[in-house]
This record gives sequence, structure tokens and C-alpha cells, in this order.
Amino acid sequence: MTAIHRNLRGVEVMQSEYICQSCGMPIDKPEDLGTNSDLTKSEDYCIFCFHNGIFSEPEISKAEMVSRITQAMIEKTDLPKEQAHILVDQTVSSLKRWQ
Repeated sequence: MTAIHRNLRGVEVMQSEYICQSCGMPIDKPEDLGTNSDLTKSEDYCIFCFHNGIFSEPEISKAEMVSRITQAMIEKTDLPKEQAHILVDQTVSSLKRWQ
């Protein structure tokens, strides 16, 4: 579920074919796909966000999702909080669930 692409510098990079349309997580393995109500794999959502056709947290707001992902990004990278928040907010705002 990943493909190799060349970035602008011509360097080969791996890129996920699927991105969760709720949280933005790259989905690299079929087992990371959520499930639709008929138990088929959802190509839109990850296993953490979507089970049996229902969002795991149906009441979560976009702001809460952005806050949660921003915190995770800060813990995993060296990005300053403000920069991480801007990046996450732009990404989440573009996802299907939050349109």
C-alpha cells in the first residue's frame, strides 16, 4: 500500500497510497484500514477512526482532532508547537471528514 516516488530533489521516497480522511494518518498496511458497515475495508479511514461503518469518536470536533494530532506531532518531531499546529490544521482541514 506504499509506492516509491521521487521528490522534487529526485530522491526516492516512500509514500502511502492511502491517508485517513479523519486523522491524516498514512495507511501503509491493509490491516490498518477501517471497516465499512458490511465489514469491507474502508479506503477512506484508518482502523483507529472507523469501525463497522461508524466513527470511533463520532462526537470529536475538528478542533479536538487538531489538538490531539498536534500534541502527537510535537512529541515525535522537533517542530515548535505553533508550526506543528499550523501544519496539522491545514492537513486536517483538507480531509473528507471535516469538509
